[in-house]
Amino acid sequence: MTLTSWLRHSGMMLLMLMSGMAHAASDSIENPAGMREAQLSEMSQDHSLPLNQRVAATIMLGNYSGANALIAVGRASRSQHIELRIASINAAQRWQGRAKWDVVSPLLDDTEPRVQSRAVRALAPLWSKLPDSYRRALAPAIDRQIAASADTSEGRLEKAWLYRMRQQYEESEQLLLSEWQSFEQPRVAVALAELYRDTNREALALDVLEQGVVAHSGSALLHHSLALSYWRTQQTRQSIDHMRQAYKIEPQNAHYAYLLGLMLLEAEPKQALTLFETAYVQQGTPQYLYSLCEAKLAVGETAKTCLSQLSKFYPETAIISLTNKYSNIQNIN
Repeated sequence: MTLTSWLRHSGMMLLMLMSGMAHAASDSIENPAGMREAQLSEMSQDHSLPLNQRVAATIMLGNYSGANALIAVGRASRSQHIELRIASINAAQRWQGRAKWDVVSPLLDDTEPRVQSRAVRALAPLWSKLPDSYRRALAPAIDRQIAASADTSEGRLEKAWLYRMRQQYEESEQLLLSEWQSFEQPRVAVALAELYRDTNREALALDVLEQGVVAHSGSALLHHSLALSYWRTQQTRQSIDHMRQAYKIEPQNAHYAYLLGLMLLEAEPKQALTLFETAYVQQGTPQYLYSLCEAKLAVGETAKTCLSQLSKFYPETAIISLTNKYSNIQNIN
């Protein structure tokens, strides 16, 4: 299975998790996913608990999309506590479509600048898919964020990102080229490469990233971005080499471990399994666990414990679909 097809399949499963199928399954407290969602929902709304525990529970509800999660995250978004309002954005950011918009959009006009900023960052990437009525609601918030951006390297990168999200590519490119000429920093190179990718200029993306790696060979961020560019241009060996380097520089980065595992899955499945496991231990993202379970099934390793853990996040129908796909391999029990 290619990285592209693997990502597409995993993405489809995640979309199902966030759709009606997952909604129906997680609404039932008789299944592990529903029970865990109910527990987290109670914790999120329990005023007797310390605020940091309520914040953590709210963020974890982003892994679910049943009624309990929607209600709890919605209430957190209206909390008097700034931390809970921010947590509600972090949770809803993992959702798809209307649910995300309904939770986050009222916070575009929050009285706390930190909340406003998080809300804009959560919704700006949706710009290209939003209908005009939604864009009219989001545009003033983006304008405020652009105006409030500090005249620093970080502020200019933020402004360029917002322009790119709103498909104002010329404005974004002007800022980034000026920044790159003044400060050839890894973050600037990556931002410029992302702009070039968005505008179908992959050769320019590769060029600026290669320049960046020459100047900053110890930047995991640059090696990661260059690996993805090489993968898009079907230069597999170079892609894997740079992803290995990114992971070597930052072995604690779960995302790097996961992507390297996807790239190595066909040629080195055992190493891919180890990387998936490492990624999940470092950052308990359901997507990482799903890939670990599927990889175990695909290579014939025992997956019973993995699937049991997976059932805490995914509806029963998704687990059955996954196991049926590999039902000819006797490794589930």
